Amino acid sequence: MMLSLLPTYCMATTVKTILGFEQNGLGIHMLNLDEDYNGFSVKLGYEMLIASTFLWTAIGLYFEKVLPKEFGK
Repeated sequence: MMLSLLPTYCMATTVKTILGFEQNGLGIHMLNLDEDYNGFSVKLGYEMLIASTFLWTAIGLYFEKVLPKEFGK
């Protein structure tokens, strides 16, 4: 689950889960967002993408303040 904080991994796993549901003929809808497919659910993927957006934004804002600019401080 911690690896899902990396957006590329999370997106790939979410798409793989969606494709698994499509191959089984179930499709994705509001009733089965919580269902696991190989230990990962689409809802978890969406939640982790939102969490990683806030995490990486906070890290970027932090480094923008901490790292020196062109002339330093």
